[in-house]
Amino acid sequence: QRTCCKLQVQLITMDIIRLSIRASNLPDVAKLLKTGNRDSPSYSCPFAVVTLLTDDREPTVLGKTEVIENTLDPEWKSTFMYNYENRTKPTYILVKIFHQVCET
Repeated sequence: QRTCCKLQVQLITMDIIRLSIRASNLPDVAKLLKTGNRDSPSYSCPFAVVTLLTDDREPTVLGKTEVIENTLDPEWKSTFMYNYENRTKPTYILVKIFHQVCET
């Protein structure tokens, strides 16, 4: 199955958007790395970092989601608000998903 990340963009007002993120079929990084105490099971615990990219400014980190334990199909509760005032310049949203290895 293919890994998928979905970014939902909701228009709040004419200039403000809200972003929410979910992913599915993420790789099981905990199994791939086989870290930690071998007697204690470990789990992939993903989180996402959202960054705003524009042509004329340095990248701006909008924020980081919460870590969701033991899932490869996270739907984060964190949302990110962005004031999109200058609609004449291209704006890109970069979502990077990271894994924290959690042990029980």
